[in-house]
Amino acid sequence: MSNKTAGTRAERQLMHKLLNNGYAVLRVAGSGSAQFPACDLIAAKHGNIEAIEVKRVSLKDKCYIRKQQVEDLYYISAHFKAIPKIYVKFGYSIWLKYDKLNLRKTEKFYIAERNRGKIVKFIS
Repeated sequence: MSNKTAGTRAERQLMHKLLNNGYAVLRVAGSGSAQFPACDLIAAKHGNIEAIEVKRVSLKDKCYIRKQQVEDLYYISAHFKAIPKIYVKFGYSIWLKYDKLNLRKTEKFYIAERNRGKIVKFIS
């Protein structure tokens, strides 16, 4: 399975988990290849809106996210008055949630480390 296919699958899985947990969710098709700032999902519940970037890694404890993707997420969030969040699926079932404060920053990347994220518990 290609990285793009696996990423799209992770976006859809998260979208369904959020829907099943009472969120209204929009998926932004083609967000990863757009020439303009875009996020993967926009989710809302009880008046709180999240702009979401979705990532997945199989057996690693770190996820490298291009700096531009995080900057684009924060740009979009500001315009939608949304809370920027990065959801990373580690392995086959663990979802962790991040914001800039719990990402490590390098010259080219932000790094989501498994031990620094907040575990997301879904009903169903």
